[in-house]
Amino acid sequence: MLKRFLSLAFLTMGLPALAEQWPAVREATRRFEVDFAEGLVVIDLPIMSKTGGSVLYRLSCRGGSEEVLDPLGERDKVNWVGPLMCVLNLGNRPVSEDSLLAEDEVAPWLTRGQFHDSELVGACGAYPEFGLNRSFRLRGFVLRLGTEFQQIGQAIHA
Repeated sequence: MLKRFLSLAFLTMGLPALAEQWPAVREATRRFEVDFAEGLVVIDLPIMSKTGGSVLYRLSCRGGSEEVLDPLGERDKVNWVGPLMCVLNLGNRPVSEDSLLAEDEVAPWLTRGQFHDSELVGACGAYPEFGLNRSFRLRGFVLRLGTEFQQIGQAIHA
């Protein structure tokens, strides 16, 4: 039986030079263990205001197979694409495909917030900003998504 594990580490840090233009975010680091063999993966991480405690942004990640993601997508009105896709939305809005991780208003499954197995192993995994570690400079803060990928069982063929 094939088991895939993904450790996601989220780091947010403010950029003082842009503090006047955008509200400052509270720095935070979180780590999530993801076992794709468990079925549906749901991660919701609020990014809080540094001063008031209000939710400025929400990072939402969903993962799994088409069988589990398609019904979720119908409910959320988001085309979740596996094995793992993350979007960043304003904190006071529901999750949507209008992700702040997107450049040029592309679909979220075409952004660096979309993780595919082949991007996380070998030379692809070492590729800066598209492999295991990805940084997003956004609205006065940096969001870093770092992954560790482990597989137990059959090898991945990239």
